[in-house]
Amino acid sequence: MNNILKWYAINIYSGYELQVKRVLTDKIRTNNLKNYFHDIIIPVETFKNTNEDEPIHTLRLKKCLPGYLIIKCYLNEDVWSLIKSIPKIIGFVGNSKHPVSLTKKDIKNLYKMMNRSSSIKEDTNQFTLGESVQINHGPFENLTGTVKKIDYYRNKLQVIVTFLGRRTPIDVDFECANKLKT
Repeated sequence: MNNILKWYAINIYSGYELQVKRVLTDKIRTNNLKNYFHDIIIPVETFKNTNEDEPIHTLRLKKCLPGYLIIKCYLNEDVWSLIKSIPKIIGFVGNSKHPVSLTKKDIKNLYKMMNRSSSIKEDTNQFTLGESVQINHGPFENLTGTVKKIDYYRNKLQVIVTFLGRRTPIDVDFECANKLKT
């Protein structure tokens, strides 16, 4: 073990990231190990959800690395024992006796991934509510409709098309719709 502040990835049961982070934070506090931990991160991206029915845009989070916590700590026997004692933690990334610390490049890439926000996705897709689009793939190919919802989290649009004489909402991927030139 070393006494140098480094980044480590901890493998945990997917879906328990927030619960494990809370338990770890509580155990750090109760075992008086605050000086050994610098940061605990659940890697997530933020996406803006746009819906014609809701005047306010909602933000959604998407996990970049499901099943992992990223921690910055001084790894010693006490820290090692504390982390291994928490339920739902599988272990450190690396071999069981010598965890591998993350490189600066790994951390830089992780922060880049986390800082990609909905604005990047919006700029690349540039769909707006109420805009006319044409479906270019699938069973509704060549139908035109109006954008009712934009889901940047799933990269989908809800488009209202007229099909068999009825206004019908359909969900399509961003790449399956083209803007109509006005």
